[in-house]
Amino acid sequence: MKHKHRYLYMTFILILLSIIPFYMSRDKSPSGIEGGCDSCKAKAILWVDYTRGKEIPNGAVVKNIKVYAEVSPFGKVKIIAYCKKQPMIVENYLAKRLEKYTVRKQVMEEHYVEPGKQYLLLRYVEDWIK
Repeated sequence: MKHKHRYLYMTFILILLSIIPFYMSRDKSPSGIEGGCDSCKAKAILWVDYTRGKEIPNGAVVKNIKVYAEVSPFGKVKIIAYCKKQPMIVENYLAKRLEKYTVRKQVMEEHYVEPGKQYLLLRYVEDWIK
């Protein structure tokens, strides 16, 4: 009888140990978004610090940051989460730029960007962060 309980106990432990890695490897991005950012394409690319007529210096590095953001019906963008961890200086810079930035009315009317939560690429010139 003792051997039967020991056998059941060992079987239970083995099953438990085989299930734990399955739950640990669930696809969850670092920002906590279920399913991760790699599985979804960005809806649009938004230049957050460039305006027409402003010259980009030769050799300047242009970066894209993929974010999960909410766009208001008025064109304001609010970052919910970054798909990859960014340096604090970049997060602060983008937050400061998005306070002033609004999606153009024409872009909203053509449904290139629609109100609501979505993945976006925020494009900025790295040399302008200061």
